[in-house]
Amino acid sequence: MLFALHDDAIRRQAEDYELETDEQGRIRIGYIYLDIWYRRGPRPGYAHMSFTAATKDMSRLFVASASIRDVFTGLAASAGAACCVLYREYDGDEVCWLNGGPIAEPLYQDRFPDLAALAATWPDAG
Repeated sequence: MLFALHDDAIRRQAEDYELETDEQGRIRIGYIYLDIWYRRGPRPGYAHMSFTAATKDMSRLFVASASIRDVFTGLAASAGAACCVLYREYDGDEVCWLNGGPIAEPLYQDRFPDLAALAATWPDAG
C-alpha cells in the first residue's frame, strides 16, 4: 500500500528502510491482506472485513501512525461499517467508532474484544 508522509511514524519508516517516494510523495510500505466473511460475522446482516499487515514491523507502524489508522477507519466508514477494530498484538485491541462515538478508545478483554456484545449495540442491518 502507498501512504503519504503525514506523520513522524511514516517518515521514520521511510528513513529506516530508505524508501523512495513516488511522484505524489507517497511511500510503498508493503502488502495488506484482506479477508471478508459474511455468514459467520458477529451479527446477521453485517460483513466482517479483516485487513492484516504482512509483517510485524508494518503492524507496529500501523499502531504508531494516526494517519494510517485514518486510512483504515476511512475505508471502514466508506463501506458503511459500524466500527473498526485495530488489533495491537498483545496490547489489547483498539476500537475505533465511526458514527459519532469515541475514536481510539482501548477495549481490553484478554486479547480480543467481546465482538458479540459489541455487535449487539449496532443498528439492525438494512
